[in-house]
Amino acid sequence: MIVRSFSECMLCAAAERVIEMNFGQVFRAIAAIVAYAVIDLVWHLLPFVTAMYESLRDASGLGNEWNFGKPMETWGGIEFVALLLFFILIGIANWRLAIEPAMRANSLSKAMINSFILGLGAYATYSVPSFVSIAMWPVPLVFIDIIIGGFLSLATSTIVTAIALKLRDRG
Repeated sequence: MIVRSFSECMLCAAAERVIEMNFGQVFRAIAAIVAYAVIDLVWHLLPFVTAMYESLRDASGLGNEWNFGKPMETWGGIEFVALLLFFILIGIANWRLAIEPAMRANSLSKAMINSFILGLGAYATYSVPSFVSIAMWPVPLVFIDIIIGGFLSLATSTIVTAIALKLRDRG
């Protein structure tokens, strides 16, 4: 009975926090998800980025046997769902861990620092285990991915926070 009451209490507390979110917080959370998705997709479509990944594949010695990702034309619903889930999770993480603390502190630099660290950690979580477990994973890709992750989160949180701070100052 105690556990049930405790879990019910935890659910009620979580529901109350969601209800207490104001329009600005909801807007910033959605903006973080959309901004991250747009920045990430644009980044991966840039010609020099495609060329960089191709040169890393060639340098790995595996040639065409080492493909970095599946071609989008072969994607099914599960790949799109996975990508959407990633954008939602990383967007919410940027919102919760960088944007909202920066809004409370009225500090763009807080968003920049927190988001860069978040992005480094998020991408290291993928890249380092991939390097350790996948034969001939290019060493430069580990560092490139980690830095890219830091800058993608930095760009997302900087843009969303800067706009939100300006809107709050005007309002």
